[in-house]
Amino acid sequence: MFITKKRGKGVVLVLFLMILGIVIGYSYGYLIEKFRDKGSGNDELQINKAGMLPDSMENITLDKQAIEPPEVVSAETLFVFRRHYKLCGHDKEHERYATLEEVGLPEDEVKLLHPEWRITEFSSSRVLLTKEIDGSCPDHYLIKEKDGYVAVFQSIENGEGVLMLCQTRMNVAFLETDTRNQVREGIIVDSLEDVENLIESWDS
Repeated sequence: MFITKKRGKGVVLVLFLMILGIVIGYSYGYLIEKFRDKGSGNDELQINKAGMLPDSMENITLDKQAIEPPEVVSAETLFVFRRHYKLCGHDKEHERYATLEEVGLPEDEVKLLHPEWRITEFSSSRVLLTKEIDGSCPDHYLIKEKDGYVAVFQSIENGEGVLMLCQTRMNVAFLETDTRNQVREGIIVDSLEDVENLIESWDS
């Protein structure tokens, strides 16, 4: 009977060791597989660090670019108005800082505020607006007939006509034919001195 009990204990011990071996083997295989998956994830992370951004990061970058606000006019923005006069080929510029009405406006709204001008440069520091004018600049003078007499005019800066400076007592009808035709069409000169010299030559 003692021998039977001893054999029973031996069988139990063997079964216990077999179960323990199975558990240890399963646990070992599970841990190996888990570490292998973790290592694969680290490899992907290294690829990303080498220059490949995840899709989520690329989307964030694109979103930031898409919502970047446009440049607007500030109180320190310099406005430059440049007029090009076709008749004499000269350019005239007028500069000023932004008005209260212009501060805070983007380019498209500045265009609406100055529809007669073309914006050729726009930034928060400088706005360049240009316009072409058919006549000559205010640096020139125009000799032309008015009410039958020789008169002297000067172009208005904005190109909206001319301003009469004086009207002489010289009757256009008494001028030579070629000179009379030129005066009726209009003669452009560069200075008042040139105006005086030209008129004096007609009177001699």
